Amino acid sequence: RFYINGHEYVKHQLEKKGIYFEPLDNGIGRCEDPRAAQRIADGITAEKLTKLIRKWIRIVPNPLDFMPGRRGNLALKYEISMLQTEIARTQLWKRAADGLQFFEQVIRENIDLGRPEKVGVIFGKQIRKATRKKHSFKSRVFTYGAIPVFHVYFKTNKLKQYFKEAKALRNEMTINNPRDFGVGKMLTTENFRSIREVGL
Repeated sequence: RFYINGHEYVKHQLEKKGIYFEPLDNGIGRCEDPRAAQRIADGITAEKLTKLIRKWIRIVPNPLDFMPGRRGNLALKYEISMLQTEIARTQLWKRAADGLQFFEQVIRENIDLGRPEKVGVIFGKQIRKATRKKHSFKSRVFTYGAIPVFHVYFKTNKLKQYFKEAKALRNEMTINNPRDFGVGKMLTTENFRSIREVGL
C-alpha cells in the first residue's frame, strides 16, 4: 500500500516556488497566490501518481522475489488500484464565530440526512429496496472536545463535515469503493478524474 497526501504535496511545491502560505492542519489556510496553489493541486494526476508509485515499487524490496524457486529479480507488472480516496474542500471564514454558528445550524437542520432517500440525493445515486436491505444508511454527530463532527454514510463511503481548527468549514469525502459511484478501481486518468468529481 502507498499513502499519498495531496495537501502536503501542494505545501512542499509552494515552498519550492517561494510562495507564502499559512498551513491549516492537512490543508492551506491562506496563500498569497491561491491560483498557483490550485494549479499545483490540479497537477496531481493519475499519471503523476502512477510514476511515483512505480518508482517506489522499484526501491522497496519485493518479498515475492525471495520465494523458493524464483531466480533473480523478475520484475512483476503491477496494476495500481485506488483502495481509498479522500477528497476535501476547506472554506475559511473571516470571522470564525460566524462559521461555527453556521455549521451548528446546518447540523440541526440536516440531522436526518442519513435517511436513504436523502442519502441518494447527496451522493447522486438511486437507492432501491435491495440496496436498503444490504447496506445501512445513517448520519451521526460526534463531538471531539467542543467541536461537533457530522457524518453521513453511504454503503462503505462517508461524507464528513466539521469545523477545522475552529476557523474553517471542512468537507471530506472518503471513498472506499469507487464502484459504488460507477467508477472503476484502477488508477487511470478517467477513473481518477471521475472519482475527484464525485468527491467535489
